[in-house]
Amino acid sequence: MRPHPASRRAAVRPWALWVLPWVALCALACCPPPALAVDPADLLPFGLPSAQGAYAVELRVDPAGALSPEVLDALLAASQAHARREDEPQSPALLLRRGRDDEPRLAGVLRAFGYFQAGVRALAEPAARGGVPVLAFAVQPGPRFALGEVTVRVRTPGGEPLPVTPKAIGLSPGRPYRADEADEAGRALVRLLAEEGRPRARLEALDLTADHAARAVRAELRAEAGPLAAFGAVLLHGPEGIPTEVDEAYLRGLIPWQEGEPYRASLVERAREALFATGLFARVEPDTTAEIRDGRLDVAFTLTPRLERTVRLGASYTGDFGAGASARWEHRNILGAGERLAVTLRGDRLRRGAELEFRKPRVLGQDQDLVARLDSSRERSDAYTNSATDLSAILDRQFGGGLGASAGVGYRYSHQRDATLETTDATGFTYLPLSLRLDTRDSVLDPTRGFAVTAAGAPFWDTLGSDTRFWRTRVSLGAVASPTRRLALGLRGAWGSIQGADFDEVPADLRLYAGGGGSVRGYAYQRAGEMDGETPLGGLSVLECSAEARLRLEGDWGAVAFLDGGSAYRDATPDMEQDFFWGAGVGLRYFTGFGPLRLDVAVPLNRRHGVDDAFQVYAGIGQTF
Repeated sequence: MRPHPASRRAAVRPWALWVLPWVALCALACCPPPALAVDPADLLPFGLPSAQGAYAVELRVDPAGALSPEVLDALLAASQAHARREDEPQSPALLLRRGRDDEPRLAGVLRAFGYFQAGVRALAEPAARGGVPVLAFAVQPGPRFALGEVTVRVRTPGGEPLPVTPKAIGLSPGRPYRADEADEAGRALVRLLAEEGRPRARLEALDLTADHAARAVRAELRAEAGPLAAFGAVLLHGPEGIPTEVDEAYLRGLIPWQEGEPYRASLVERAREALFATGLFARVEPDTTAEIRDGRLDVAFTLTPRLERTVRLGASYTGDFGAGASARWEHRNILGAGERLAVTLRGDRLRRGAELEFRKPRVLGQDQDLVARLDSSRERSDAYTNSATDLSAILDRQFGGGLGASAGVGYRYSHQRDATLETTDATGFTYLPLSLRLDTRDSVLDPTRGFAVTAAGAPFWDTLGSDTRFWRTRVSLGAVASPTRRLALGLRGAWGSIQGADFDEVPADLRLYAGGGGSVRGYAYQRAGEMDGETPLGGLSVLECSAEARLRLEGDWGAVAFLDGGSAYRDATPDMEQDFFWGAGVGLRYFTGFGPLRLDVAVPLNRRHGVDDAFQVYAGIGQTF
């Protein structure tokens, strides 16, 4: 048989190998994920637990493909027979009884998605040779109803109607009907009224009528707006009062309104988030149930204190650095106004260090912190041996919506031996770090949607007589989307450059490198680039890209497949004719309450004899990006 044309090898220019992931990355970040007809988890050859146990549960939809993966998942989640498939029934009749009991549940799920003429029938089939019995549900969904006419009626205390459009509460007539969207519209109506100064708004009724002739669902929402109100006094209290160590004026400064301003529910939530973000409280509970007097509503916050001092321990393992460990001690309120002092110790086979950090909130602005940091480290890699002390002071500002920026000043003194140039030098650089970041991901440790982009740069000036000056820049972008509930697709790209100095003028520890965990998996630390024997050269520019597919299995397990690429280049502008190093691998995830535990194994696809190992192993907490 002749091979499929797509399987034939073709000559690909090196520049295309790193440009294509960037193009895909931008498309993933800017466009909604496509709807898949089949959840890829259902195609796994080794079979998921949903098909194992004392019997198997199958959904047989006629016509095939008429239901989306979301609806199929919802049907299985509602099935008690599916949940009890490890519990063997005593007879085929009892197995069928389980299916019959599920029929109204599954029909209810189908109605919630707009299938009001659906039919569900349970069938029990004996075990085939070497298999298990099968409980099958024959599903005929029928036509899907659309959302029809939407009527919103809001009464004020004076009896006057208050106009509200369906669009304002998230309803669009003509779209496929979903019960959860109708329920959310009722909640959105109450939130809308509360945002317009009516804290006592309530939903009186949500009436839904299915018109089988028109194949549409009419919706009518009726609400009582309640009286208008302004903010009154702010009351702060706890189980034993506010701790004496906490400055109450500092807490009141976090409240984003002034007494007498029109009431807005979103401001109450912002205040709760700000109080919780101090790290001083385990719980912050707002109470807006007080009586409205003279048009004003007092808002109370119940504050449950948390321990001010904590100790955190961490561990990791990679083929690059071996076993690693870290310990962090933190005081969250050392001066009484949310100031934080933290000491961190870290170490592995190649690196060790200690850091002292002080963070002062609300410096020169409501959402601006002053961060002072002293870091001492020692690193012994194939490229250099380095001892460094870094002192910096940075203003860090949050603008909301995941947008932040920082600017500051720092001084870095280091003593190093450069294995490439065979020199030993002491350097002292003054630098001005600047950064801009935007993060819309739904989670830091286990994102399933959103993107994160960071641009950081700093000018460096040597103060020890060499008159070396340069600008160091790095930009990174990562995006994650979830076409189905169990599948997440991620892409990452990074670019870095050093401008204004020659290769041999930039200290080895400040050059740019590729390779290792968080860079190009499959290659040892700093080794995805030009080598001088056993010594990585690094460079004045770097390019990296990654693609990753994350599959959530049943229970707490997940599987990952990934492809990484990257290289460091001697010049400030990447040479597209130079080798670009690719690594590929697979991994396991175990999901815990604080984040996934990660274990990855990667192999170098451009393995160099005598330079690259056959594989690399990485373990840690959280997804790679």
